[in-house]
Order: sequence, then C-alpha cells, then structure tokens
Amino acid sequence: QVFRDALLNERLMPSARIRAIEVLTELFDGVPPTRAPLVAKAASPQIRSRLAWSLGRAPFEDLGYVLPPLALDGHPMVRRSALESMTDRVNFMTAGDLLKVLPQNFAYRDERVREAAARLAAILPDSAWTNLVADIEKQSIQARLTLVLATIWRSPGQEVHPGALIAATSILE
Repeated sequence: QVFRDALLNERLMPSARIRAIEVLTELFDGVPPTRAPLVAKAASPQIRSRLAWSLGRAPFEDLGYVLPPLALDGHPMVRRSALESMTDRVNFMTAGDLLKVLPQNFAYRDERVREAAARLAAILPDSAWTNLVADIEKQSIQARLTLVLATIWRSPGQEVHPGALIAATSILE
C-alpha cells in the first residue's frame, strides 16, 4: 500500500515516485490500472516515462487508454518509452490505437522517437500497415523517411526492399 500511495504523492521527490513504480513493477503486479491514468498526468516527465516503461513490463488488460496518450506526450523521453512499451505489448493494443500515434511520431523532432515509432510500425498487422503507408505518403519528408526505415525493418531478411526504394524515390522527386 505504501508504494501505491507514493505513486500519487506530489510532495515526494520524483525519484521516490519513480522507485515506487519500479518496486510495484518488479515485485508486485505493476502499477494498478486505477492509478495508472492518474500517474500519467504527473508533472515530471521522468515519472510519466517510467510509468510507460512499467506498462510494457507489467501490463493490464486495457492499455489503450493509458499508453497512446503517453506516446503523444510533449516530452520525447515519455514518447519513446510509451512507443517501446507499445511495441513490447502490441497484442494489448488495437490497430486504431497504433494508427492514432504512429503518424505524429514518424515526423517527431527527436530521432529516438522516430526510431521507436518505426520499430512499432514494422510489426503492424498487414491491414494496419497498409493504412499507415497510405497516410504517411501524404505527410512530410521526415515522416516518409521514417516509413522507409520501418519498411526495411518489416522484412529484415530481404537484401532489396522494393517498397523502401519506391518510397525513397518518391521523396527525391
């Protein structure tokens, strides 16, 4: 109970709240589903980022209402952690959840966020991938370059990636 209470205690230093998240994740069943949305609103990006990490390690049934908003957070560390957790727990997410966050992260200013988004996109089901490609083709050059990376990662065994070549060529035109 002490660790659960620490999650929401704004008087504690962020490091203590982060440690509470880690203890709940490693020793118990993770951050309780009732508290996760409240922790996701913490002022500290370090706390929000650690929450996103925790949800990838100790998920609960409906992550769709906590992780996607974190993947659109204003801080790149929070976004990256959320995207990595979504990749780890993709089977807990709906295609709609994924397609809401990927386009915005494909064009995000931080390289690590874009890479995390490309890794997540690379494992999308075919129908969601098709929808993502159609959406990204209308986006910025940076988003389309991230799509090229995701395309290559989608089939790592191939030496030549026709889809990536087509996308890269369209960027140069």
